[in-house]
Amino acid sequence: MTLYEFNQLPYERQLVAVFDTGTYLARRWEEEDGVNLYHLPGGFFVELYYDTHRHELVRLRSFTRAAGGLRRVGAAAGRVMISMTGDSRQLTRLNRRTGVE
Repeated sequence: MTLYEFNQLPYERQLVAVFDTGTYLARRWEEEDGVNLYHLPGGFFVELYYDTHRHELVRLRSFTRAAGGLRRVGAAAGRVMISMTGDSRQLTRLNRRTGVE
């Protein structure tokens, strides 16, 4: 599935696609929301925003490597570190390889 195809899906189907085919990469915090980052087989990324007070997913954001500002900064033995450029947050993913270039 491409990013365009993903964006055409209804919200509920997008969530199913993320949970069924996405690879969890990392979590970061943005104000009161926990933001989980996933890589999908079509080569794009999805962030799921979870409201910790309401205990529910409140939105998602899908993007490509270029549009989202992601770049691979290091990998060794199945560990991948991803940097959000312009954001200075460091996200680290252990235990899975993503194939992110």
